[in-house]
Amino acid sequence: MKVESIAADNEVFGCVLGVLIAGTGAGAEDGDEGDGDGDDEKLEVPFCGVWRFDPVSGRAVEHWENAADPGRVVGWIRNNARMREKGRERDTRGEKSVSGGGLADKLPN
Repeated sequence: MKVESIAADNEVFGCVLGVLIAGTGAGAEDGDEGDGDGDDEKLEVPFCGVWRFDPVSGRAVEHWENAADPGRVVGWIRNNARMREKGRERDTRGEKSVSGGGLADKLPN
């Protein structure tokens, strides 16, 4: 995450604005964000995070992250999870083994 600003006006709530950054962009070509094949494309999405603090202890008791484009974040996670699962499905001879129930299958549509 690249934090751009933090605001905490009272003892109960705090807010952070910034950019959620994931991946290295190694799958991208010509400065774009990648070709959709999930090979470590770079993700950059604005976000807002909100904390609720316990006014007595000062500790964070709740936290919410809100991405400007949640569908893009889920798509990035799904693509990268599938690429990792494909890598684990290969046995020592390079043949695919039968497996299922990975992270990509559990994400919402």
